[in-house]
Amino acid sequence: MTMIQLQDCLSRALTDVLDTQTLPEEHAKALANAEAVARIAKQMINNADVILRSDKLSGRNDRIDKIVG
Repeated sequence: MTMIQLQDCLSRALTDVLDTQTLPEEHAKALANAEAVARIAKQMINNADVILRSDKLSGRNDRIDKIVG
């Protein structure tokens, strides 16, 4: 998954949480899902940061293009 795809996932999760037309049970489920997506996203972003720093130090820049998309 690229960072752009991750951004789309985060946007969908946020849209679901902010939807005022959902029933309380559906809203709770959307909120739990958004929290899970946020935790995974944080780890993905941290991993991308490690790769970016590593590539910067080594003079490489080919892997970050694949991550960003």
